[in-house]
Amino acid sequence: MKTKWNKFLKLGLVMPISVIGVIASCGNGHSNDEGAKKTPETPTNPGSGQTQSITDVSKISELVSSRKAEINAAKADPSKHFAMNMAIVTADGTVTDKSFNQSSWEAIQQMAAITGGEITSIDSNTDTLSQKYNSLINTNKNIWVLSGFQHNDALKAWLALSENKESFISKKIIVIGIDLPGLDDVIPQGQYIRLNYKSEEAAYIAGYANAAFLAAKYPNDAARRSAITVGGGAFAAVTDFIAGYLAGIKAYNAANPTKKTKITADTIKLDTNFEVNSSSKSTLEGLAANGSPSTLLAVAGPLTGIFADIAAGDHDRFLIGVDTDQSLVYTRSTRRFFTSILKNLGYSLFSVLADLYTKKTNSKYLGGFVQSQKNAFVKLGYKDKFVDIANPTLPDSDKTLANKAIEDAKKHFDEKTANSTDVRKTLEIPEMDTDQQARINKLVSEINK
Repeated sequence: MKTKWNKFLKLGLVMPISVIGVIASCGNGHSNDEGAKKTPETPTNPGSGQTQSITDVSKISELVSSRKAEINAAKADPSKHFAMNMAIVTADGTVTDKSFNQSSWEAIQQMAAITGGEITSIDSNTDTLSQKYNSLINTNKNIWVLSGFQHNDALKAWLALSENKESFISKKIIVIGIDLPGLDDVIPQGQYIRLNYKSEEAAYIAGYANAAFLAAKYPNDAARRSAITVGGGAFAAVTDFIAGYLAGIKAYNAANPTKKTKITADTIKLDTNFEVNSSSKSTLEGLAANGSPSTLLAVAGPLTGIFADIAAGDHDRFLIGVDTDQSLVYTRSTRRFFTSILKNLGYSLFSVLADLYTKKTNSKYLGGFVQSQKNAFVKLGYKDKFVDIANPTLPDSDKTLANKAIEDAKKHFDEKTANSTDVRKTLEIPEMDTDQQARINKLVSEINK
């Protein structure tokens, strides 16, 4: 679908009246600091294009360089760009978390370094989010980045008040929601772009590569060719990771029947929730003890830390993270990370902001969005760089084996999906719209037979 920028112009979007909100679904920080601040990495000379001092956890420096000339050209002509002053508000997190919040903050800083827009970061408690919305709507910050799944309920509640919704509509606020389907029926048409990530594709690559790695490292030790995974809840945002990972292992096993990787449980737990406590700790420690699986994958937010503690001093344990490169977060266990299954949040956010700023037509990142008329749903995967897997941080020969396994897995993915119009179906990854537990367990049964 084509984005009709002439309609944007008729609606006056070139004026600094629109407020664009970006909401990220996850964040793992724990700070309750509520003050507005600039981090040490914030460019001291915004608009100069000097982006080298900005951290690059999100690995978007190459993307930024490739689009800098285009953005600068638009900046030179007021009729060809939208002026943007940006704020990020976290929910029980910080912009230095080396994860979701920092990835978003890096995208914002990179845009500001080129465009000269003002930026600020605000770390907030969940229970004060509505106050942040109230404050920000009365500032010159016309781009809001709201990072953390807690914004889902908070924004719903805030918009439920008529005076807030009236202001939301009159100021032509545009929300960019990341993995937030709950807002589809809340935000008026033409004020919402929902971004989703085909995490199952990257997870498939991780699963195939992990099985290949274990086969190379333990060619004569079937017990070591083993893995376990666990989920915080039985819904697609969690189970897509798990289904893709298991489907990747299944595919490798089918091609290499004498070097199979097995799962050390007959069923996968999908109900741990997302809080580290005595119950979740006991559950994950039990899963790691049962059959002593070599690879540990938790799709449950901070529960990865429990597996990371277990693997920290064990040279026969390997970790797979999710969402961001978690080897950067769990530094005591950095050398045990085989990979992480990535949602390229910084890449996708910068791409959306750049296309909005430059009024880019036919943008796959805007998905046919028309302000005040049509919302958009954008879901992209590995081939569009929305998802990927991280480089291994294993030591010595293990890293060599892991790099080769990942290279082979990506080659397998590319060849298998080269002419596919439905990548998920081609890879035989079951849909996770219903019966998640049964479908996940069926994959385990097929792997272990």
